[in-house]
Amino acid sequence: MFTARHVGPAALAAALASFTVPAHAAMVSYYLSQTNIESVLADGVNYARVDIDDDTPNRITFNVTLLASLTSIAGSNFGIDEFAFNIIGHTEQTPLVLDSSANPGTWGLPANWMADVAPPPNQADGFGRFDVSVNKAPQALRISPLSLR
Repeated sequence: MFTARHVGPAALAAALASFTVPAHAAMVSYYLSQTNIESVLADGVNYARVDIDDDTPNRITFNVTLLASLTSIAGSNFGIDEFAFNIIGHTEQTPLVLDSSANPGTWGLPANWMADVAPPPNQADGFGRFDVSVNKAPQALRISPLSLR
C-alpha cells in the first residue's frame, strides 16, 4: 500500500521530469467528404484523407490519399490535379510561404507541380478562396497520392 509519504516524492519527480522531455511531433488526419458534383458523388462520404505531419523540424508534410469511394470508380487520367488550403496567421506583411516560382527551394512538390500563394486568393473549383493552391502544370499527369512539404 502506498502512503502519501511515498507517492509525494514520486509525483514531484515525475512532474519535474516532464519539463525536460522534448516535445514530440504530431500528425493529424482529416477526411474530405464534400463534393462539387453532387449529381454524381454524394456529400457525407469520405473521398480523401489528408494527413498533416510535423515530424521534421521547420517542415510540415501534407499527404493526400484518395479512398476506395473514389478509386473504385477511377477512369483514365484519374488522380489529384489541385489541392488548396489556408494558413492561420498569414498576412501580406508576414507571409509564411512563397510561390514555388519565386522560391522553389521552399517547397517539396512532385515534378511539374507548382504552388501559388495569395494574394490574390486562389479559387478552388467552387469550394471558396484559399491562401495556397498546389496544382499540376497543364501537361502533367494527375497523381495519387499527393505528397508535399
